[in-house]
Amino acid sequence: MALNSGEIVIRINKKVILIGAMMMLFAGAASASSTNGEYKGNPIVKIKSNGKDITISSEAVPAFIFDNSTVVPITVLRNLGATVTWDANTYSVDISTTDSIVKQLFDEKIVTSGEKRFFTYNNPYLMLKSDIDFLTGDNSKVLDKLLRVTSTTDAESVKVTFMNNPRKAESVILFDTSDARSYTNGEISLQDMVDKINVQINYFPVNNIKASISKSS
Repeated sequence: MALNSGEIVIRINKKVILIGAMMMLFAGAASASSTNGEYKGNPIVKIKSNGKDITISSEAVPAFIFDNSTVVPITVLRNLGATVTWDANTYSVDISTTDSIVKQLFDEKIVTSGEKRFFTYNNPYLMLKSDIDFLTGDNSKVLDKLLRVTSTTDAESVKVTFMNNPRKAESVILFDTSDARSYTNGEISLQDMVDKINVQINYFPVNNIKASISKSS
């Protein structure tokens, strides 16, 4: 694949490779002169993901060529669907990707698969599939784990598709990750969270059916 000078293409197939606090990509294909301007005397590099340009604000540090390597700020990973948390006390960065979140839920046998569908690069939508019938029985522990794990994603909302066995119908629970974070932080109860969860059955929203948990939860 031919690349224009000063252009780096990142392809992601459900995996993100992370290298240190800054991603260092070999820049042998880029020339010393840049067609994208300069940052502190260094040629700026344009970044693409799966063929689409990644927009970086004018105030942010861009990707640039330094000492024959291309330096990409780790904040760019946010635009690729990762959650990036900076710890000023330890001068460290904690990164969570969709794959790591899905793996945690998969190991707990809560989901069978997951993917990100982007509304925009900054507001991803986390899609999950599960073998658990969230509308039947006591799902208190399962919902607790689901909410705590997905609260770490930068997705705006989480949608879990499953089969409701009594009705033999494909069903969905949908919730905002901001609410999941409120639950994880102890600001609302599990019952409060259940009241916020939207339920769909056969693609139709329903108001009188809620995710099923123990009455004591």
